[in-house]
Amino acid sequence: ADGEGVWLLGERIPLRIREGEREEAVLSGGALTVLLPPGAGEARAAEAVKRFLERAGGPVFEDALRRMHRLAAPLGVPFPQMTTRWARARWGSCTAAKGRISINKALICAPPACIDYVLLHELVHFLHPDHSPAFYACLASLMPDYRERERAIRRFDPARCLPFPKAGEGEKDSP
Repeated sequence: ADGEGVWLLGERIPLRIREGEREEAVLSGGALTVLLPPGAGEARAAEAVKRFLERAGGPVFEDALRRMHRLAAPLGVPFPQMTTRWARARWGSCTAAKGRISINKALICAPPACIDYVLLHELVHFLHPDHSPAFYACLASLMPDYRERERAIRRFDPARCLPFPKAGEGEKDSP
């Protein structure tokens, strides 16, 4: 709804819903303005926000994957195929046997340091498919502050970052 906020890269930005000739979402002046035809409801606004977040996430995730892969590549981690999807529970997953990682589109709500953490976490799974001490030792060798980043990402529950939560889910003012 107009006046609420949307999380983007760890910042809560105001949401403005306005009438417009064509449906679009534009980030300008520190606010996300969603233009909708007259009479369009909140569901259309939520879909416009969702499309905006998807567009914003693509290049951010691709850039972060390239940067994090440069850290893991010397250990023999191949450059993976990355897919993105909306998910309510996980930030990412890895299918090392197929050379793929999947990233939750809601991750665009989290700070860039958290995005890097999730991508590197998934890349380390190419070497260690579990969360063993060896996995965490490898992660720590590549990202010494991973524990702080892990704590930070826990503030951003994927289900509460979605632009279309189910009724009664989450709080409006916190990630």
